[in-house]
Amino acid sequence: LEIAEQNAAQFPSYQSRRDLSVSYNNLANIALREDDVPQAKRLYTLDLEIAEQNAAQFPSYQSRRDLSVSYNNLADLALREDDLPEAKRLYTLALEIDEQNAAQFPSYQSRRDLSISYNNLADIALREDDLPEAKRLYTLALEIREQNAAQFPSYESRRDLSVSYNKLADIALREDNLPEAKRLYTLALEIAEQNAAQFPSYQSRRDLSVSYNNLANIALREDNLPEAKRLYTLALEIAEQNAAQFPSYESRRDLSVSYDNLANIALREDDVPEAKRLYTLALEIREQNAAQFPSYEIRRDLSVSYNNLARIALREDNLQEAKRLYTLALEIQKQNAAQFPSYQIRRDLSVSYNNLARIALREDDVPQAKRLYTLALEIREQNAELFPCNESRQDLAYDYDRLAEIARREGDDAEAERLRALARKIREGK
Repeated sequence: LEIAEQNAAQFPSYQSRRDLSVSYNNLANIALREDDVPQAKRLYTLDLEIAEQNAAQFPSYQSRRDLSVSYNNLADLALREDDLPEAKRLYTLALEIDEQNAAQFPSYQSRRDLSISYNNLADIALREDDLPEAKRLYTLALEIREQNAAQFPSYESRRDLSVSYNKLADIALREDNLPEAKRLYTLALEIAEQNAAQFPSYQSRRDLSVSYNNLANIALREDNLPEAKRLYTLALEIAEQNAAQFPSYESRRDLSVSYDNLANIALREDDVPEAKRLYTLALEIREQNAAQFPSYEIRRDLSVSYNNLARIALREDNLQEAKRLYTLALEIQKQNAAQFPSYQIRRDLSVSYNNLARIALREDDVPQAKRLYTLALEIREQNAELFPCNESRQDLAYDYDRLAEIARREGDDAEAERLRALARKIREGK
């Protein structure tokens, strides 16, 4: 960087400025690995200023590509800061450039850049609950990556392809298409295994652990507990290695997810002490991450840990501890739902209302339980209307049943039967 700054000052030109921007980018990437987001943003912004100047004075494939990379870098940071509109604006600017470059200069790299832009905006569409648009964009990216992987087989092109398989598998799960999700996750795993064997690194190991977790989730949906446990254990081994060798927000978060996954298995096996141990390990990591890097994602992670340990407290008949933890989770979900209303965030909030409603029933506070179940129902009616899927419908049926039970306890048999009938209608697919 010092040399690049000296050259750019003494001999200002397109190339000297570009060299300087590359140095800013490199150090920004390092800052991100060190979890120094403000420093990364400062350096990426300096890089953008140079890229905008070069693209304006010397329009070319390379200067435009540099500019699109700068837009993407700052968009990624905007997502880290929970600024969805700014991320979408920057990703859209990058897409416009990448479409122009891919049309004028079709190549492996220009097509790859375009596929990245499609994926970035698809991720935004998912955050906005626009499932059809996300699927459309992910499919466009997949078509490009299949072409690139066929023509230029390499670690990078194979990894790109596996990412597309995973993203479309996630969409398939949202559409309740379990066989298609499993097929796509399996294709991604095959690539991840090949890459991790040929090119062992933090990233290739992480990709492999993601594939193990994805297929473990499918195994759970198929009630194949031994297979889920086997795959989650493989993922944990990788997460522990990565967190030890490359401590960062991401590696710690991955490790916390693995602890949670195996804790869930332990609960299914009725091993409450082991589940509590693993959930506590996950919570410790998330509290550290939340203190250092407050964001929507880590707040949600933290609320998951509170809910998990509240479930343990209930198994231990510690009602007050369960209520304390569920309340902490609710406070986080209210904050997230106010800032980033979406299907998933609203669903999280409804779960928190339901959790505390069950506590209220255990305390014989029927009016409070009714109030909380009603708040949850309002959210779930909205989700089921906007995003009809098996999950949203089953959520709705659940709250109809809960409120039917409340009505029965209040002696309103007619209302109880009306609500139970609504739940039955949903479960029968009518």
